[in-house]
Amino acid sequence: MSSTQQYHESVAQATESYEHNPGEVFEEEIEHDHTICNRCFRAQFRLETVAIPVRYAEGEYGYDPVEEADVGQETVLCQTQEQTANVETCHPPRIEGPIYDRSSDDPIAKVEIPLEWKRANPPEKIYCRCGAIDQDGSRPPLAKQEAVEHAIRISNRLEEADIAHDRRLLKEQVYRWKGEPELASKDDTLFEHAVRMAVESARGQTPIGIRVEGGEVVRNG
Repeated sequence: MSSTQQYHESVAQATESYEHNPGEVFEEEIEHDHTICNRCFRAQFRLETVAIPVRYAEGEYGYDPVEEADVGQETVLCQTQEQTANVETCHPPRIEGPIYDRSSDDPIAKVEIPLEWKRANPPEKIYCRCGAIDQDGSRPPLAKQEAVEHAIRISNRLEEADIAHDRRLLKEQVYRWKGEPELASKDDTLFEHAVRMAVESARGQTPIGIRVEGGEVVRNG
């Protein structure tokens, strides 16, 4: 197999219309997508577009209308979320009565209880299999192989969104940068720039690398 064939096989083929600047793809298509875990980039939910009766399109059942119903229209298109195997939901416990703060010198000091804990039906919390709760994206710096696994999941999410990108370049850039001490702890910044370079490559542009300058990560050139 020629190197040209190998290169084209590594590029995720899609019908992307270039609506995003390459430097914005990670933020807008990954970080801001509420169906993707912010910590591990697994798909938490799948979106499905369904037609439901107009009388139910007021939000009563949790639907988000994506198209307003015209007068006389019987149904409206809405987006619903289908839970994947990567996430589970659970209600926080309902709290009754005061809870005293045992760490305080004041024997009658109480712990402030969040209002939702007092409600009969508090909001559900979302638990991803990676341990993230309610889209909490905080995590310690990843090991090199862990970062590569995250990069692969990012690439999978981009493919699902029909974003053309060079899968091999995305993975290899993250692996290479994680070996550089000045960059190794800046995981999300590395993912952002690796996605940018992968998209630039798929669009026939010259991918632009990065360097550390004054403690900040900047693009070369």
